[in-house]
Amino acid sequence: DTSVYTVTYTVELNENNALEVVSTTITKGDTPADAIVFTNSYDPDPAVVSEGTGNAISVNKTLTGRELKADEFTFDLYWVEGDKEVLIDTATNDADGNVVFGPVEHASTGVWNYVVKERGAGNTVDGVTYDTSVVDVTVKVTDEGYDGKLDATVEYSQDRTFENSYEAKDVTDVILPVKKELANRELRDGEFSFELYQDGKLIDTTTNDVNGDVRFKGLTFTEADQTVTYTVKEVKGTDKTVTYDDTVYEIKVSVTDNLKGQLEAKVEVVNDEDGDNVATFSNTYTEPEILVPDTSDNNITLLVSIAAACATGLMITLILKRKIRHN
Repeated sequence: DTSVYTVTYTVELNENNALEVVSTTITKGDTPADAIVFTNSYDPDPAVVSEGTGNAISVNKTLTGRELKADEFTFDLYWVEGDKEVLIDTATNDADGNVVFGPVEHASTGVWNYVVKERGAGNTVDGVTYDTSVVDVTVKVTDEGYDGKLDATVEYSQDRTFENSYEAKDVTDVILPVKKELANRELRDGEFSFELYQDGKLIDTTTNDVNGDVRFKGLTFTEADQTVTYTVKEVKGTDKTVTYDDTVYEIKVSVTDNLKGQLEAKVEVVNDEDGDNVATFSNTYTEPEILVPDTSDNNITLLVSIAAACATGLMITLILKRKIRHN
């Protein structure tokens, strides 16, 4: 206290001829006062709950199924006052999964209750399922030693790890690009047959439609970061008017994760010569030759002679049969 008091004593000689204080006045500055009172105040610095003071409110984030990225998930810190929750801070995770709030100041002693929640709790977004956990936090503020600074301790009522999981959906109905062409005549539905192999094993057969589309059953892939190789060939038929394509196509399917909850498949026809990424089998139809009798003079004479000989032989046979019957 910086106050200055002035005390004035009035002194007189009494009947015994001795000095005696007959009155006392007190002033504080220019103001009369009843007593001399010095008032000091104690105002300690607030307790700071932060990373810098080593006692920050913090939680952990884990993600299974893929790598965790910095600032990927958001968390809210609420001060709990009775039935009310008041948002006081927001934080995101770092690449190691650390989530640190603060600084949060407390200017008086006491017990303060908080909760931490993850945004999106219970939802599944882009393949990530969010944790529904709620972490209870208690901050106790004391004034140990009255050293001019409040002290704070942070306690957690349960495990403070939020566990999210990631899973990408299968990629399904992947169609291999296969086409049939036939030169010199119209293509018929189901006319040509095709075989699909994986690792040398026959896994599917199909035929073309009238438009030349060759559709094997759709393929399903359940794992990312893989490349599967298939081979496709045409079954050689017996139609002698058709020249069959003996090309064996190699088709690769590369499966990746788009990291948004979906596997994706890229199809590549390795030995595609046209550059259209389609395995095209090209057959050729050739008209069959029609035999026409030779009508030259020499051939006509020969045919007449042969016919006459056949007729003579037939007559002799009939005569012999009659003689045998009469005998």
